[in-house]
Amino acid sequence: MPLITEHENLQTPTLQAFIENAPAQSSRRLSNAFPTEKVFDINVAYNVIDSTGIKAGSIIGFDAATPLRKKGDIQQVLAKLSKIAHAYHYTEEEMYRYKNSRNSAEQDALVQNALLSIADLSEGIEDTKELIRANMVYRGVFDYEDPKSEVKIQFDLDLPDEAKTTAGDFSRADVNPLEVLMNEVEKYKERNNGQAPAYVVMNSKTLAKIKRNPNVATDLYGSEAGNKIVRQSDLDTLFTDIGLPKVEIDDAQTIIEGITGDIVKKHLDDDVVVLHAANLGNTLSGPAADNNFANGKYVVSVVSQDPVGEKTIVGEVAMPVLKNIKGISIITANETSDEEEVPEG
Repeated sequence: MPLITEHENLQTPTLQAFIENAPAQSSRRLSNAFPTEKVFDINVAYNVIDSTGIKAGSIIGFDAATPLRKKGDIQQVLAKLSKIAHAYHYTEEEMYRYKNSRNSAEQDALVQNALLSIADLSEGIEDTKELIRANMVYRGVFDYEDPKSEVKIQFDLDLPDEAKTTAGDFSRADVNPLEVLMNEVEKYKERNNGQAPAYVVMNSKTLAKIKRNPNVATDLYGSEAGNKIVRQSDLDTLFTDIGLPKVEIDDAQTIIEGITGDIVKKHLDDDVVVLHAANLGNTLSGPAADNNFANGKYVVSVVSQDPVGEKTIVGEVAMPVLKNIKGISIITANETSDEEEVPEG
């Protein structure tokens, strides 16, 4: 019986070259702040996380449903989570059609479809790494789970005092978002020896609130602004004039395959603005036995007899780690008018 995974274009060396040279399907804005660093032992990731700080009492998680609460539990679970892998399972119909194909064109069409799916698996690994980075930078937490293997770990990063602050909702007429951001930049600079943040990041909904805020319109167009719509180009110029980085938008989300269905994880919440440095850490890439202990992504095909099946696995031993814990400021601007602005714990 001919196997679809025996096709020359689905052999491991060919697939390895395919995923290594395939262009990225989308940009991931935090990848530049966490450049890849090759390591020979993925436990280095735990050592970096441990040295940069885990907030006491914040650990929650499970390993095959066993509760985790102590720092000593993290290293073992992190090693499991660092092997990010996704599989493409060939359906019975695909295997039947490949075996009983009428000509090579039919086989090539099946293989082409498989290659597209394998490329998506590779992209899924990049999405997973970006989700981990987003949780650290945009929320100040390490938060990742693999629902299928029942492994989860979450803990607060020990960010400096005042790295997380709250502010009035940017839709309020008595709140000037520009003043909030300028004040936060000054506090950031105090923590970073006068160095200003490289980026100010928010999602589209938060930016829309800033552009609709009457105080922003007045700052741009004067007291007669009325209901004038703020143009993005004008806002960019104003940000530059008052010493703020240009706004970057992050509306990304990652879809995680769960037990009963897909789980959508939004990277950056509404009403949250993040200031951060250009360099925040690294994405550590370790050796994988599946890849002859080489670093980087690997591809393996597996054939089973009971039940009969074929699948191709794409994986990588990798883990983003935050090293520059002073390089992040997180503002949650959702307070109503009767709440007082205070720094978080």
